[in-house]
Amino acid sequence: MMRWIFAVAMLVSDALALSGQPSIQAQRAELAIPFGVAPGTVVLLEDYLVFVDQENPAASFAIARADIKEIRTEGDAVIVETARPIRDRTGNRSRVIFRFSGETGSGLLSAWHGGRGAAAAPAAAAASPEQGLTLSAAHNHRIGSCSGRLLIREDRIIYESVDNVGHSREWALSDVRKIEQRNPYELKVEPFRGGGYTFHLQGGGLESSEFQSLVDRIARARAGRRAQ
Repeated sequence: MMRWIFAVAMLVSDALALSGQPSIQAQRAELAIPFGVAPGTVVLLEDYLVFVDQENPAASFAIARADIKEIRTEGDAVIVETARPIRDRTGNRSRVIFRFSGETGSGLLSAWHGGRGAAAAPAAAAASPEQGLTLSAAHNHRIGSCSGRLLIREDRIIYESVDNVGHSREWALSDVRKIEQRNPYELKVEPFRGGGYTFHLQGGGLESSEFQSLVDRIARARAGRRAQ
């Protein structure tokens, strides 16, 4: 079944490339990955959302419509939350972020999701959201900056940029080498791999007790990693 889904998606993706025109079934898109973006095509079948990875077709993935908890748009980013982890070129995750090359991409995805069967809706509504903190944040670049949301979850830290999806990042707590809080409104994350990120938090910022809880979870995650 899954091979058939990918075969159909690849055919639609190839047809889109040949025609050079968007269709109601497929849209060029970029998938946010921890250190950049992966170009490809989002293909919408009757019950599946398929991302065809242009550079690494073996890393393409499909999401059943019944497994999608939420689709929301923030700026030019479309965020898809899933009930079960999907696997892309970077590993397993339950949140994917797309940026579409055409203006109709986000609307097409939302319309497709909204057209799911009535039986699937209660199950998605009943799914409990991930526990953690969600903070409005800004990230300065060498030239300019971007803004978005910093999500601090039980096992990872996620930055979702709404201005520049290429600057979105996701770190497992076990991959964080160092974390610093200079004040409640400034947080610096340094992973073992890749450059560090300094976030300027808005609203009430991150309280000292919340920061200490995060530090403790990072220490436990790293200790568990060494024990493996």
